Amino acid sequence: MLFYKKLAEFNSPYTVAVVLMRTRQISESSNTPEAVFSSSLCELSATRARHTIPDIRPSTNDTYIEKACVDSAVIRGRETHIEGIANHILAGFVEQVEDAYGVEQCIAACYMALKQYGFHCMSAMWYPLDKEQNCLLNGESRKTQQKLFIAEDTGHQMIYFEHPDAALFRRMHDEIPLDQNSTAEHGWTAWSLCEGKEERVRYSKCKEHSDLRKCPKETEKCQGAANASSTQA
Repeated sequence: MLFYKKLAEFNSPYTVAVVLMRTRQISESSNTPEAVFSSSLCELSATRARHTIPDIRPSTNDTYIEKACVDSAVIRGRETHIEGIANHILAGFVEQVEDAYGVEQCIAACYMALKQYGFHCMSAMWYPLDKEQNCLLNGESRKTQQKLFIAEDTGHQMIYFEHPDAALFRRMHDEIPLDQNSTAEHGWTAWSLCEGKEERVRYSKCKEHSDLRKCPKETEKCQGAANASSTQA
């Protein structure tokens, strides 16, 4: 279940948060996809916010709750209360860029990052208006890199969210030798997954852009496609 609520510690016009509730707390028979809760009122709705348009507006008194589903095999009993902020980014710590058709898929990609890419995903940024390369996985979070958690100032609608086990992941990360932290080449993100695609992509971790997707990238044909690679600015 997704919760959008005010975060009192941030003095900004974007005070929306997203939380995914534990799967055992979600009724399988529930057909109410969203609700709005305040101190004295709870409104239920048969529809939920469309993330491709600004349906959700900042509020100092209300909490927006949205039901979402992530495969239990991905969760595997781990903590699932995910907090996030709308239209804020963590600059400079993207380790992987993937495609996600919805926030649930981006959340799942963060949970699976250690198995698939060799790093602990502590937070992620999802851009619902972008069809491809719209899920950016971070190796740090706003709690570990507060000064680099900044407002998204290019006009892109997006949601930043944190893995609830980020503090534990930070300790685990510090205990792993540097050469075992990630499968990615130094200075680059890990290659994106093929999964039926003709080519995969990785990005240079340049310092010139807060949005890593504006940095130079390399593409490479997936196995079974013609063997070729290219570099693009």
